[in-house]
Amino acid sequence: LINYIMLFTSRVKFRSREFALNKVNGASNKEILLLLVYEFLIVLLAAIFVGGAFTELLFPAFSRFSMIVASKGYFLISVFWYSLVIIVISIMVAFVLIYRFVRQTVREDIAPQAKSFHIAKIGFSHIAIFTQLCIGILLIFCTAVVFNQYHLMDQRVGYNRNGLMIFGTFDEEFPVSEIRKISGVGDFIVNSYELFRESYGEKPRGDCRITDKGGKSEKYKFETKSVDPDFISFLGIPLLSGRNILPSDDRACFVNETGARELGGDPIGSDVEGYPIIGVIPDLQIESPLVTIVPVLYLMTNRETDPQMYATNIAFRTTNDSVRKRVEEWFFKEFPPTDTGRGFNVYNYYTMDIDKSFKELTKSVRNLLMLISLITIVAIMIAVFGIYSMITLSCTQRRKEIAIRKVNGAKRKEIFGLFFREYFMVTHLSCIVAFPIGVYIMQRWLEQYTRRIEMEWWLFVGIFILVVLIVFASIFFRVNRATRENPAEEIGRASCRERV
Repeated sequence: LINYIMLFTSRVKFRSREFALNKVNGASNKEILLLLVYEFLIVLLAAIFVGGAFTELLFPAFSRFSMIVASKGYFLISVFWYSLVIIVISIMVAFVLIYRFVRQTVREDIAPQAKSFHIAKIGFSHIAIFTQLCIGILLIFCTAVVFNQYHLMDQRVGYNRNGLMIFGTFDEEFPVSEIRKISGVGDFIVNSYELFRESYGEKPRGDCRITDKGGKSEKYKFETKSVDPDFISFLGIPLLSGRNILPSDDRACFVNETGARELGGDPIGSDVEGYPIIGVIPDLQIESPLVTIVPVLYLMTNRETDPQMYATNIAFRTTNDSVRKRVEEWFFKEFPPTDTGRGFNVYNYYTMDIDKSFKELTKSVRNLLMLISLITIVAIMIAVFGIYSMITLSCTQRRKEIAIRKVNGAKRKEIFGLFFREYFMVTHLSCIVAFPIGVYIMQRWLEQYTRRIEMEWWLFVGIFILVVLIVFASIFFRVNRATRENPAEEIGRASCRERV
């Protein structure tokens, strides 16, 4: 809309002689104004019609993507009111600008000493470009923050969840040796379902008596989880301090980062009711990123050397669906569903795809990232279109000036510098305004997450350089074309236009 108003009002300058001729032939300012308002409304209404048609066409896909539950009538009413507001606001803005410009362009042609229009036009075009760049920079900044936050939640979860599957039973145990015989099942750990179990609310934390290295005993609120002795190496969990479990360890305990801070930062050597703390591991993001991570103690279960070991669940990795299907078929055969007599069966085993489950927890952020990225691309394209359009108009109006500069020895880079300095200042001011607004908005958005990224300096510098390159590219192609024209021919054409 800003581009449209900007370009429409700029066209008034090119039609100044037409308006002056109409004025001389008896047309009033009101009639000229109505003519321009009609032209303005025709294109605006056509755009709203096309936009409404796309809204109707894309509504089913958008409602599924956004997970918004609302009737189509609700959106159609919203589109109607949105269109009405756009029409009213744009007419009010355009009416003031067009009325002022019409009067000034006519006066400029009749009385050339009046120079007020040029100043007003330059100011309006700069304000329009400034507004678009502010919106574009703000969206780029928000997209970058959302992307980094999503990367933090999706990749830095503290363990390797790729291809991780868990199969288990509700009440019965099964021989692990039978699972080992299934082709494709490699390394695995047992009885680790509790490690990935969601709490669905407040996590149960009990009183744990922890004795530090100095012999001082104190109770702490910790969540405890029983884990397989090989869970560190199997899940690819990095050790922040301490050591891994040794074959000679009958009992051992790990604590997460949050728990280590709760214990003063150096818990290695402390004892948890007979379980010595031997290592500190990162906070494992098991549940939704919106759930607060609490202090957790990971207690090693007793080692079992019997090859016919029994377990209630088993976790292994697979990138092949055929392996998963073979394991599922084995559980279906050994623990067949129970017929309830009510038309459905109750399964006696369960499956968990850890990677798929976690992606469901971050689906809303992923969709937000896709949506805001699309909006950002569109906003950048609109801003580039606006800058390119204004550069085109400026080059058209300053052809004679460019030609004279070239005749007097100005080089192409010097002419390019005239335009770049002008729009570089607008870009710089846009960043000064957009960055604080973006920081405020994204800080409010990040507050909902327990693990948040830091908005470091390189993010602002990178976005500034990116925007400058976009503006540079928008200016370069059009100015380069203008500087390659023959100055003698351009001066000759300008002289002919002035005589006419």
